[in-house]
Amino acid sequence: MKKIFIVLLIVIAAFTGFYYYLGGFNVWEFETIDNPSPIRMIGEEYRGIYDSEELKELYFKYRDLDQHGDVSSLIIINYDLDYDNNTGMIHSFIGLQNESTKSILKAEFKEISPSKLIRVELQAHNAVIPSPERVMEKAREYATKNNLVLGSYAIERYRSEWLTIIEFPVANKKNQ
Repeated sequence: MKKIFIVLLIVIAAFTGFYYYLGGFNVWEFETIDNPSPIRMIGEEYRGIYDSEELKELYFKYRDLDQHGDVSSLIIINYDLDYDNNTGMIHSFIGLQNESTKSILKAEFKEISPSKLIRVELQAHNAVIPSPERVMEKAREYATKNNLVLGSYAIERYRSEWLTIIEFPVANKKNQ
């Protein structure tokens, strides 16, 4: 019985250490960014089922095209912040924040210029970053605490396997 307890303790310690190594215990804080630079990107819109093969192919197409050195330029805009689990339908824009990729077939150029953003940087491996629902919940809490209202979309910037930046444009201030 004592051996089983020791083995179990070692396994738990190993998993905890691995989770720590991947950044699972890293603190993530929100901040408000006033007058951010316009966001220019090239890519494709997607309307359809969240877990479809078409969406996966589109994501991997742009991830594979992203040959921008150490810093990735993969960007996704999710227009459906109140995603409906019942229908599974989403509306997104998937592309690159790298204007040198304008030669991509079927790609469109898009520019957005929010006047204010709520930003969080998740510095952890993609395997242990919080779920989109958890990030959204915390973003709404931050917005409420700071008398702000989230806009109708979110911007996800995948800078590396260890850094994801999520931004929520601010719609307007409450009670004004």
